[in-house]
Amino acid sequence: MKYLFCLIVISGMLSPTISYSDTEYEDLDGVFIKAVDNYPALKKNEFAIGATFLPFDPYFYGIGISLAYSRYFNKKWGWEVLSGNFLFGIQTPLADEILEETAKAGNPIESEDLEQTEFMVNTNLKYVLSYGKNIFFDKYIRLNRTELLFGLGVIGTSGQIDTGGGSGQTYIAANLGFQLDFSITKTMSWKLEYMNHINLERSGVGNNFLEFGEFKGMLAWRF
Repeated sequence: MKYLFCLIVISGMLSPTISYSDTEYEDLDGVFIKAVDNYPALKKNEFAIGATFLPFDPYFYGIGISLAYSRYFNKKWGWEVLSGNFLFGIQTPLADEILEETAKAGNPIESEDLEQTEFMVNTNLKYVLSYGKNIFFDKYIRLNRTELLFGLGVIGTSGQIDTGGGSGQTYIAANLGFQLDFSITKTMSWKLEYMNHINLERSGVGNNFLEFGEFKGMLAWRF
């Protein structure tokens, strides 16, 4: 269900920009298109910067900045050597209700005692599922690439009701995600990603309801 929601969101976020092509315009059934002879995004190194959003935690919506460096070995395989997310939380209505009800009961807790995600550090393998191109508004060409990501990560949180004092926790997670890449030029592209970080330490103390589902929008530079 989450992946279906992800695809709907991604489809709505697509917007036209000028793409690179090797040939002149040609007319095909009244639609002007460009034939792409060489895929322009086969650089070996990639640096990406963007925004990330974690919407599924019951206590805090996570919003932050994402940085990533990737290395591609060939057309099918790459390695996201390191990606890092730095996050801050926005309280959900459930968190507001918990704080209000505990205060009424004479046993108040602070928002700092509710566990929220602060950072993520990941490393993932990338498998390129497909290459292609799309035509938007009968004019703009999107050279695209779809990738499957899987790997491991470390997730840091702060605040735990059962430990008190705002003491945090570090979790090990298995990563599984999907990425769409739309080239703008030979060296630049827009990237849209959904990643599910599967908490491997659910039996530990703290908020066992943490849900590390993550949406990303990034601008990538290849060199």
